Amino acid sequence: MYAIQQFATDPRDRSRAEDLAAKFSQLDFGAAKAASTRYLQAQVRPQASPTQVEQQKVDNFAPVVVLRAAAAVLQNTTAATVSAAIQKLADTVIQKLPERVDLHIASEDQRSQAKVLQSKLTESGYISPGIHNVAKGYIPDTLEVRYFDEKSGSAAEHILEALKASGAKDGRVSYVIPTANDLRIYPSITSHFEVWAGKNSL
Repeated sequence: MYAIQQFATDPRDRSRAEDLAAKFSQLDFGAAKAASTRYLQAQVRPQASPTQVEQQKVDNFAPVVVLRAAAAVLQNTTAATVSAAIQKLADTVIQKLPERVDLHIASEDQRSQAKVLQSKLTESGYISPGIHNVAKGYIPDTLEVRYFDEKSGSAAEHILEALKASGAKDGRVSYVIPTANDLRIYPSITSHFEVWAGKNSL
């Protein structure tokens, strides 16, 4: 939440993060702020680095903050903003984050159903940023769950099963060799997945 507020380029994303903060209880908000402060101090002022115990608290707490934010903010936040926010986290934190699933639709007619799938993914513990309309680009003949690490095939199958159980009409998994840009944008390519809907998939 604090990373989104700090690094989002779209004012709407910052506004959504602020709205979420207002919904947190004072206890949650205070804990998040304290964890964020400790982490930032460790990054910009080495002499103020927390003890190993304090750092462990930050590492354990940060994924919880991201998960709490996912339901209310990440669904309506651009994928670029989410990537920028995640890249600011420590490697030990990134490794603990759940799988991220980016949704792509073939037309605006699919958006309402895609939001249903997005909500189901979030409820199941995935991070699922905003839905992208790629009508002017490549549209597969069937829904594709794309994975970018050869070890992630079984996880892609689980995502496909969840999508079909939530209303997707067809689907397959596809391995895609990540580009240099993919590896730059996504800190953990093993846990990154993309869903591309076919014209009749939703």
